[in-house]
Amino acid sequence: MELLLMSLASCSAIDVLLILKRQRQSCEDIKISVKADRVKVENHSEFSKIHLDFELFGVIKEEKARKAIDLSLDSYCSVAQILKKTAEISYDFSIRRNE
Repeated sequence: MELLLMSLASCSAIDVLLILKRQRQSCEDIKISVKADRVKVENHSEFSKIHLDFELFGVIKEEKARKAIDLSLDSYCSVAQILKKTAEISYDFSIRRNE
């Protein structure tokens, strides 16, 4: 189950970095923390809620970061598309400017 969450974070990180690059934003690093709730369904468990906390490092406009994350989680990340069939996926993000 933890590998699924790691896959979601990895898949989304790649998308976000590529989208930000196309938007001409300077993202030098990204860190993603993931928290999730699971529920028992018959003989197995599923994620019911997943929350990602993106920490972006670089010179990045807030609206560009939000759009990149939205595009990743809503359209491009295959792992997110699979997981959102049973789980509500949410996120927060912060931007840290390297000095």
